[in-house]
Amino acid sequence: MGYNWRMPIRARAHVYAMQPYRPGKTPEQLMQSLGLSELIKLSANENPLGASPHAKEAIVNALEAIHRYPDGACSVLRDALSDFYGLPPDHFAFGNGSDELIHLFGVAYLKPGDALMMGQPSFVRYIASAQLNQATLQAIPLTPDFRHDLEAMADAITECTKLVYIANPNNPTGTMVGPGAIDRFMEKVPDHVVVVFDEAYYEFLENPPDTLRYVREGRPNVVVLRTFSKIQGLASLRIGYGLAAPEMIEVLQKTRQPFNANGIAQAGAQASMVEQWLPGDPRTRTLQYLYLVRNPHPPDARDLLLAVPEAGRYGLIHARYHPTLQRYRSAFGFYDIFLIDAAGGRILYTVLKEVDFGMRLGAEPYHGTGLARAFRRAMALGEPEAYVMEDYSPYAASYFAPAAFLAAPIWRAGVKTGVLAIQISVAEVNRVMTGERLWRQQGLGESGQSYAVGPDGTLRS
Repeated sequence: MGYNWRMPIRARAHVYAMQPYRPGKTPEQLMQSLGLSELIKLSANENPLGASPHAKEAIVNALEAIHRYPDGACSVLRDALSDFYGLPPDHFAFGNGSDELIHLFGVAYLKPGDALMMGQPSFVRYIASAQLNQATLQAIPLTPDFRHDLEAMADAITECTKLVYIANPNNPTGTMVGPGAIDRFMEKVPDHVVVVFDEAYYEFLENPPDTLRYVREGRPNVVVLRTFSKIQGLASLRIGYGLAAPEMIEVLQKTRQPFNANGIAQAGAQASMVEQWLPGDPRTRTLQYLYLVRNPHPPDARDLLLAVPEAGRYGLIHARYHPTLQRYRSAFGFYDIFLIDAAGGRILYTVLKEVDFGMRLGAEPYHGTGLARAFRRAMALGEPEAYVMEDYSPYAASYFAPAAFLAAPIWRAGVKTGVLAIQISVAEVNRVMTGERLWRQQGLGESGQSYAVGPDGTLRS
């Protein structure tokens, strides 16, 4: 009996109903087909400035090890992101672009009869994830102003709904849902639903919502996706990452390929993290150049700089009020004092002039810090005499030293115009707890010791 070579080899039936992803033409192809000598391509949302010099240099250097398999755990990049976000290393998963992570979530969490929910229109790979895993697609129309209708999405959740994707800002509409709408939505989400905030364009927002707080709070059903393709300009390297509880990260580790993030991509991404710490706003760059880079005093004595004529009106105001705040800090033993703008959360003034000077507390790497939390809580106060205190946690701008913060709103004619914040170091707490190290005079004898312990069981002194 001979073989029937014409008999078709059939894939699973539902695969034939899927639409393959069809990328647009390259700039070279378009110029050739249209007879153009130059063009500006906008369709793929690529960074027109390209990757940073740090990333390009690291990519070239990484070619020396191209014959080796990459670090399957992305150890160096994982540690860099851990420092940047202030989250433990086991909260990160990596993919060949964040769209691979979308694929992995479908593989891990969807089965026939389950449902995947998304806004319509939104990123097309959510649709593919549902189809590939034979799940029902719950496509909820956007609002009339092209935002995710989170209220309608919450109402549409059923026992079958397992994954909800919220692209914020949304692709392709470029619209954002704010923190209030997100909070109301999350209050209604049942525990069996995994909510994925796809934030490929997060860094382009002036005041993005803090979705990472759900991860920091330990919520087990929340994932935040980010990528190096957009703001870092590494689209061709294909590397993205997810932030979630360790239990969910472990699921992704079990479903991913062994070396899904290549070594060249890891090197470029890790090097591009340098840019994340630098100010993007030209005003902040100017202030940091004048008060930090060009400051003639060493880093621990930058507060000695008083007059900066090139700073214009800001320099005149700084020269007038800085000595008073400098003396206040010294007299009370505070580590630093901040004046923060109410509207944008920008640090307008600090005594010490560390690297947070001029930065926005609404953006990483400061969004999740104790200072940012103290600022947000102070802005929520309604009484002129009220203040808040934020407990000790590592603070990036102070070399990750533990820092606590006191904060109170600044009022003018009944309106909150800013926040005054005070940073307290562990050194000051140690001074108080040891009685200036005069143990015997404090009644502790030769070997007595006192400790301050926080509600989480960790030492504060």
